[in-house]
Amino acid sequence: MLDLNPLLDAVDLVQLAERAGAHLRKTGERWVGRCPLHGGDNDSAFNIYLDDDGKQRWHCFTGCQAGGDAFDFCARWQGLTDFTDQLKYLANYAHISLEQLGWSPQAAAQHQRQVHVHDLLTRAARFFEKQLWGDDPAAQQALAYA
Repeated sequence: MLDLNPLLDAVDLVQLAERAGAHLRKTGERWVGRCPLHGGDNDSAFNIYLDDDGKQRWHCFTGCQAGGDAFDFCARWQGLTDFTDQLKYLANYAHISLEQLGWSPQAAAQHQRQVHVHDLLTRAARFFEKQLWGDDPAAQQALAYA
């Protein structure tokens, strides 16, 4: 089974973003700066922070309007759309062998299926949330009923 936690723990997202051209400064618990992905001019648009699980995450609040973990950053920065390519890049960057992570073609395919299902469910939840809290009279009726 593929275990990405050792890799995500080993990759310092601040260093990775700086390698991509970011000039970050520490502000409280976050690292902020201009987004290296779209070359914006807002000095605090790009943020790196720790999520509730203690994992580093990033978010661009202006041009990209994107965020995620090291895989998402790597995908956007390096243009790597395939999960296996992202995994190989980050493993090489962190000096971790794929075998240490439990990689196999089957494990990578299973992981990608899980990510796709999670993304689909997240999109569905956002859609229905928007419908429920919208200004449409039907939404108001549904909310009152709930």
